[in-house]
Amino acid sequence: MTTVSRADFGSTHWDELVLDAPDATVFHTSAWSRVIAETYGFRPMPLRLEDRDDEVMGVLPLFLVDSALTGRRLVSLPCTNAAGPVCRAGVDSTALVFAAVDLAKEEQCRYLEVRAQPERDLLDPRTLERLDYYGSFLLDLEQDIGSVKNAFDKRVRRGIAKSGKSSVCVRFGTYPDDLRQFYRLNLITRRRHGVPPQPFRFFDRIWTVLPAVCDVELLVADVDGIVVAGIVLFGFRGTVTYAYGASDPRYLRYSPNHALFDRAIDWAVERGYRRFDFGRTAPDNHGLMEFKRQWGARFVPLPYYYWPTPGGFVAESEAGTRHQVVTAVWRRLPLPVTALLGPALYRHLV
Repeated sequence: MTTVSRADFGSTHWDELVLDAPDATVFHTSAWSRVIAETYGFRPMPLRLEDRDDEVMGVLPLFLVDSALTGRRLVSLPCTNAAGPVCRAGVDSTALVFAAVDLAKEEQCRYLEVRAQPERDLLDPRTLERLDYYGSFLLDLEQDIGSVKNAFDKRVRRGIAKSGKSSVCVRFGTYPDDLRQFYRLNLITRRRHGVPPQPFRFFDRIWTVLPAVCDVELLVADVDGIVVAGIVLFGFRGTVTYAYGASDPRYLRYSPNHALFDRAIDWAVERGYRRFDFGRTAPDNHGLMEFKRQWGARFVPLPYYYWPTPGGFVAESEAGTRHQVVTAVWRRLPLPVTALLGPALYRHLV
């Protein structure tokens, strides 16, 4: 017999379970929840599943997001591509999801959102509504690096070669100098995409908190000593996740992003990682979908589950009218304005 109760993600039992659960990710660790809590002030409401001997058998990280603009909801997890429940091998997570629905009702939330991991089925559709909008691209690294690179599309190979001829220099970034340069590029990139940026504190918390549980690396691309692009990587257990990326569009003709991902894949193989996750992608972003596919990665759906029905900005298609209006307006704002307003607005959309 098992029971579900409120948990404390700061307890040692939480991370012990995460390390033991076969499909847990860095986003299930207490460190990641700390990053979210310390950046945005959302209220943590995690759940744990215990057996009759009070041993923790599973956990579900959750945050209560209470927004005057977008409503009150329970999310696993905000600011995160995929989270959801994780359990020890052979343990069913159904009780955790039912408890989350009850908690959402108790907290008078508009909806519950569980961003599950790739190819993860939680419950039948009579309980939660499943939305398969987003997906991710996963690259198998268990072959030798030569075999991995032989699967690259010819367009990727041309981009890598071009970056070399253009004297693009890829290096591991430093904290805090290169991180601030990356954030400058992040402001530019987010405005170009028409979405508000995260606050700098978010990235600062990542560099301060996450290294205790995983590899955290910033790769930057320089052209003539100028940082023109960068990507943030998380390495946890067997997977390297591409978490964030930013670039200066004036330098894209030098193919700095091809150089960055080529080096990132080399690094992942050197460190013994078995898989490279290219991160969440919306199917309406055809250019990004094609870019990631060219690296030989396979597309997998990211199932998001909702009770009672899908809601919020994340559940909307990027081709939808409201999304298109918001992005069109944001692209027209001066960069200093987006830097000032963006971090305050971002917390309402995640």
